[in-house]
Amino acid sequence: MKVIFTVEAGSEYDLRVYTQASAMWSTIWDFDQYLRGQMKHGTLTDAEYNAYEKIREKLHELLNENDVKLDL
Repeated sequence: MKVIFTVEAGSEYDLRVYTQASAMWSTIWDFDQYLRGQMKHGTLTDAEYNAYEKIREKLHELLNENDVKLDL
């Protein structure tokens, strides 16, 4: 499938956001999966596990507040 977007960027910042959106999504996805993997398969202390869990919950909270879906 070929899709062509035309974007009128108001600034250099806007253009960077549009062009890097996929990389941003991928980075957030990778970080979430890293946290998940460490919690599921890592050798974490209870304190480390709780910290990872808190961080992952905060990440998901922020994603939900901004209506960002990682599962496309």
